[in-house]
Amino acid sequence: MVSPSGQPKNPRARSRLTQKQLALHADELGFEPRRAVRWLSPSQLITSGVQVVIAQQFADFADRRDVQDAYEQGVIAVDGSDGDDELWFDFVADLGDGFDGTYTLAHLLAEPEHTVTDTHGDEHVLPRGAVLVMGGDEVYPTASDGAYADRTLGPYRAASAELPRRSGTLLVLPGNHDWYDGLASFLRLFARGYDFGAWRTVQRRSYFAVKLRPKWWLVAVDAQLGTTIDEPQLQYFRDTLWPELAQGDAIILCTASPYWETTPYDADAFDTTGWFEKNILRGKLSDPDDPDSPLVPTGAKVRLWLSGDHHHYDRYEQRLPGAGADVSADAGAGDPSKPDPRRTQLITNGLGGAYTMGIDRLAPSLQLPDPRARQAPAPEEVVDFDAGPTRFPGPHLARRMSWLLAWPFTKYWLPRRNPLFATSMGIAMLLLVGVLWLADFVVRSFHVPWRGPGQVPWGDALIALGVVFVAVPLALGVANGYSAFRHGRARRRRGAQVQREQGVGALSLIVAYLALLVIVGGLFFLSAIDAWHLWGIAWIGIIAVIGGLLGSQAFALVVLFAPPSAMGDFKATGLAWEDGKGFLRLHLDPKTDLLTVYPLVADESTHLWRLDRASDGSTVPAPASGEWPRPRLIEDPITLSREGFGGDALA
Repeated sequence: MVSPSGQPKNPRARSRLTQKQLALHADELGFEPRRAVRWLSPSQLITSGVQVVIAQQFADFADRRDVQDAYEQGVIAVDGSDGDDELWFDFVADLGDGFDGTYTLAHLLAEPEHTVTDTHGDEHVLPRGAVLVMGGDEVYPTASDGAYADRTLGPYRAASAELPRRSGTLLVLPGNHDWYDGLASFLRLFARGYDFGAWRTVQRRSYFAVKLRPKWWLVAVDAQLGTTIDEPQLQYFRDTLWPELAQGDAIILCTASPYWETTPYDADAFDTTGWFEKNILRGKLSDPDDPDSPLVPTGAKVRLWLSGDHHHYDRYEQRLPGAGADVSADAGAGDPSKPDPRRTQLITNGLGGAYTMGIDRLAPSLQLPDPRARQAPAPEEVVDFDAGPTRFPGPHLARRMSWLLAWPFTKYWLPRRNPLFATSMGIAMLLLVGVLWLADFVVRSFHVPWRGPGQVPWGDALIALGVVFVAVPLALGVANGYSAFRHGRARRRRGAQVQREQGVGALSLIVAYLALLVIVGGLFFLSAIDAWHLWGIAWIGIIAVIGGLLGSQAFALVVLFAPPSAMGDFKATGLAWEDGKGFLRLHLDPKTDLLTVYPLVADESTHLWRLDRASDGSTVPAPASGEWPRPRLIEDPITLSREGFGGDALA
């Protein structure tokens, strides 16, 4: 309610609002603030699983990249691309999940500048980027017009309400979640020239080549769920880049997933991206009209690889030529405080709004292309990379996040954070009770007079014990057999793949075993007193509640201690951590011809809001405290020169 003066009659009614309360003002805001996706909700797991299967099975039959060939798109030139002006631009990925994290980060991107301090005490003033690059997964859990409007467009439009219209350029690469509706909603929103808050969209396709400044390029490739690069897309890059690339040109390559991070447990993961870099960016046909003509160098090199998809910050840096594996990524050419800018960098930054992931699956070093891949590279083509000194979340925060999932006194406790998961565990317990009740009914039908000491009937308990001692070994054998089968089909993969399959089997066994023990205890009690009446009904209710909580806690403990694998990733999805959101701010300096990357993170998101009026009259959320979180540097700025060490390898 608003008084004639324009002020709310009850000021507290519009302040200190949670996301859930803020959603009640959707008509006033123009969008509905959504909560973070609860990935362990049974309905969400089923829906996501079905959509993933459909997308993977039918993507080739409904590949909208072929349709995009009809939309004209050449080289995209940002403002000042042919001049000597400096350029600031931002990279963000994995946004459009929960409102709190997404909107907090959107506002940080829209602020005029940020001042941060590095480890040497030097201050850096970072102006707002003139270009915003979204690196994939712009919405969760799956793409649709409504999901984009509420989870992405609405928050970014509100966050930029005070900025002039079209005061920035937006470039967007789709990720796997954008692909789950066949890219239809993505193309309508980002490839039709519509404004996106204060940013203007300029692309016509899901991939693009951008001229940032003389000798500096930004290339984004759409590999469609990590499988293929379509021929029209390849032809686009041949037509736009081959006539333009020249000796000494530097390329920033954006991919929808950091395939380099996956190579330790899938040697072929980098093959498609590596082929594209070698045959389209670094090399070109000597005769473009003859596909059998030999490759000749374009003269360009990929100096920076950028990606999201994995919701953490991570960096790999090219090992100095001739250096051994003991050279860490923060060791420069003789001076650790001045890393060599000629090194190629691989940066993953998926902190744009989705749940934060751990870093326990990351290898300390990489070889690219992977020598174990099917398309085995020549030895001279393999380049060594070492992990950077700082990752986010760090080990301390990652451990704290993990324990919260199994700690009953916080809002992140698994049954509290994922109530539908706990409900499904309780229902599963009741189904097991039903199965054992049928066994009891069969025993009583045949009048099997089981008697124990003191003439107490133990028939039901013995039947239940039989189920436990038979079902567990049987499930163990099936799980081991399945794991061995999968291991035989993936001999080239390393231990993490085997751990993933064994983790699935171990989870099923442990949770089922604990559930059965709860039921067996109840059946022992009921059989001993022969009370399948009111006590039985009460025990069924207890099983539904206590069994659901115990089953959820068992699951939390299993994933907490699971090895780095797909099973261990449930720690992040179950927690749905909405703090620790960040982006990259990049700077091209025409005086030095250097690219500097500033990795930024806000350790906490805003979670309590009030409703404010923007200068254009629209209603926008603002922090109830009046203070926005301030970003900090994850690590010291990373500087890259336009030219690297040279040679015929990818770095």
